[in-house]
Amino acid sequence: MNNVTTIIKLGAAVLITVAAIAIAIALFGQGADITKNSESDIKGISQVITSKKYDAYNGTEVSGSSVVNAVRMYGETDVLDVSVRTIMVAAKVDYDSDNKYDITDSGSGEYINPVGTFKSTLTTNDNGIVTAISFVQQ
Repeated sequence: MNNVTTIIKLGAAVLITVAAIAIAIALFGQGADITKNSESDIKGISQVITSKKYDAYNGTEVSGSSVVNAVRMYGETDVLDVSVRTIMVAAKVDYDSDNKYDITDSGSGEYINPVGTFKSTLTTNDNGIVTAISFVQQ
């Protein structure tokens, strides 16, 4: 009789252990799904926030000083492609980090008048990520 009681206790312990492991696996699976969904949401929010900082250049008129700042912040650091077309130079100038530009030298063909008015346009890729800013002097 003593052996039967020990076997029953051992069987109950095994069943409880198996049940605890099954519950832990189920909770872990649910947690993994929640983590994956949260990661997707965070990526989406990050893309929206990144795009919002360029909204000031989305089809708006900006001053020449804002264009100079955009060239320095985005074009000369290769964050975005920045191009500017001024009244003095008919061809657009693309700004990047490989060259030095005289955008504040009034004798240069790359001069950007800080008090001028420019129409800005954003270019996005298929995923909605901003890839370029274009400025045309008005």
